[in-house]
Amino acid sequence: MIALARYAATNAIIRTLLSDLLAKKDYQSITSAQSVDGAWAELRKTCYGRWIPEEAPRDLLGIERILSYASVEHFRRSLKLLKGKPLNVANLLLSRWELDDLEFALRIWHGGEKNLARHLTFATLVHDVPIYEVVEAESIDAVALALRHTPYFEPIARAIPRYKAKKSIFYVEIELEKDYYSRLCFAISELGGMDAKNGLKIVSAEIDLTNLMLMRRLVEYFNVEVSSLKDYAIPGGSQISESVISGEVTKDNLVEIEGKLIEKKSASPSHRDRLSSISALEGFVRMISIQAATRALVAYPFTINCVFAFYLLKRNELQNLRTIFSAAVLGVEQSKVMSMLHGVDLE
Repeated sequence: MIALARYAATNAIIRTLLSDLLAKKDYQSITSAQSVDGAWAELRKTCYGRWIPEEAPRDLLGIERILSYASVEHFRRSLKLLKGKPLNVANLLLSRWELDDLEFALRIWHGGEKNLARHLTFATLVHDVPIYEVVEAESIDAVALALRHTPYFEPIARAIPRYKAKKSIFYVEIELEKDYYSRLCFAISELGGMDAKNGLKIVSAEIDLTNLMLMRRLVEYFNVEVSSLKDYAIPGGSQISESVISGEVTKDNLVEIEGKLIEKKSASPSHRDRLSSISALEGFVRMISIQAATRALVAYPFTINCVFAFYLLKRNELQNLRTIFSAAVLGVEQSKVMSMLHGVDLE
């Protein structure tokens, strides 16, 4: 009865909002447009017409930021009736968009491209993040100080020595990601019972694959020794992540570990031939998330699963739209664009 009372109304709202998710025919209409403006016009015929302006921005970053704002507003509508511990979890999911903005702002700050700050979303989602102060900060210490009243202060403060030594903002992002998943896993575990079990299981799959992506980047682009990867791994995954944290992984078996994960999660062996591609691994993250979401929607509805499912599907839809408009800018043909999307055939 507690679970029924806790999630019944939220489940009803989410079931209604699911009808607003883009269908295959919507994707086909958007991708078949002959220009960015045409694709934008088709998108405005969907539920996105409530949140996006009549004319598309003139640059891709502008388009992506508006799409991000529209998707988070849609997700936020699903949370309005949650209270207590479930609301804590929901707010952490909502803050994923907030963290995206912060990481983008950090890249702007590190690269000195302050003119890109116009693309940031400044609406307060969960915390009052002083994005302008971050972009205008004179040092990484000043960045941390600007965030002292937010949950992002401590992970950035911890990353300062490594940032100064490595001169790469990627290490700050790693610390932010580790902190985010730590807080999310704790909030889910606080729910107790099946809510905690189901929620942690969904999150663990994403943590596994996020860890694999981090490993690839650290080894291939930052020349980090495989023996040191445990220092960067995100806790909370399955035995795959545990093998990284415990130091069992070596440079020789890194691909083997990735292969086992992909083989376990996917019925298509051809995917194993693409392990060298970071974008392929990112695709697997999305694939597993979509599968988890669709399973959650057909399960017993009065659990936290309904919130996770809508969150995962909304995040996937946002990435699909980013792919579509990036392809439109580059002039990629429709058939190729449709093959780059995820979850389109699951309706």
